[in-house]
Amino acid sequence: MRKTLFIITLACCCLNINAQEFKYYNFKSSCNKDTTEYLYKNFVQQKSYFVNKKLKEFLKYYEKDFEVGTANVGTTSPYIDPEGKEYVSHIDIFWNGYDSWTFLFENHRDWFTTIYITFKSPYTLEEEQFYERIPDGKFTESMKAHLLDYFIIQDIEIYGKYAKK
Repeated sequence: MRKTLFIITLACCCLNINAQEFKYYNFKSSCNKDTTEYLYKNFVQQKSYFVNKKLKEFLKYYEKDFEVGTANVGTTSPYIDPEGKEYVSHIDIFWNGYDSWTFLFENHRDWFTTIYITFKSPYTLEEEQFYERIPDGKFTESMKAHLLDYFIIQDIEIYGKYAKK
């Protein structure tokens, strides 16, 4: 029995050590300027590195090659909360800003790739509280994403025409 527990513990430790390694793939040289390939190689194939880490760790690598063009904050359903509240549960990050959405929808839908990050529950920040934290004046989408820096990542997926499943 002790040997079995030792082997299971050793295997778990080896898996955790492997999950902590991250190999960064450069957008221009390693991914041939292919947005979906870049997102897939860095964040989906290696999501075990980011799971259980804060969003700021993800943004540190993402912002090496892209700025956050659009950050859509997602919430839980108000129907599952007894008081009808919505809580921040995930974020969609797009490399392009709102100003280029129309052009992409009309001409290059396959360039429209997003990364979808789900946060660990329990969700504690209400949607209304989140938007109250956004200051008036000039505010970028990157700043909006960074308001969630301390949220813990549960899962990372990409969506787009050529997203690999």
